Amino acid sequence: MSGMTPGTSEAGAIIFIVISGFGLGITMPVYTIAVQNAVPYSVMGIATSTTAFFRSIGGLLGMSVVGSVMNNRFASEFTAGLSPQLQAVIPAGQSNQLVNNPQALFSSGAMEQLQAQFANFGAQGEALLKELLSTLKDALSSSLSEVFLISFSIVAVAFVVNFFLKEIPLRTHH
Repeated sequence: MSGMTPGTSEAGAIIFIVISGFGLGITMPVYTIAVQNAVPYSVMGIATSTTAFFRSIGGLLGMSVVGSVMNNRFASEFTAGLSPQLQAVIPAGQSNQLVNNPQALFSSGAMEQLQAQFANFGAQGEALLKELLSTLKDALSSSLSEVFLISFSIVAVAFVVNFFLKEIPLRTHH
């Protein structure tokens, strides 16, 4: 997914998402079974629920970290990518609004508002709007790519750690 760009097709994005989901879907039950097999039968329920709890906490913390990395990267990429012409025509408050909430890429209402604002600039307005949207897409793509690279690094470390897990034969009875 870190190789996705604004030019990636919707079908390509769906394929990447399905592959990621398939990989996660295969691993989650394996870890649950490994934990259940590693503890005495009397605490199996506790171990299973603890696994689910820590999985949820890990997801929460992971999303918080990568979300803040993405937001910071998006803001810096967007402001660095604005041309002097765009900086001159976009009020600072609206620039900050786009950085904090890039809904112009997803919301038809926000897009209509931007189109109306840039229509005031005459013939140059349409070109400036296209440049602004391109800058938004590039900044979002760059920030998402960095998040996926960080996530891949974490997954690679976890993959290596798996080789050091103690192998315990599956139980045949309780």
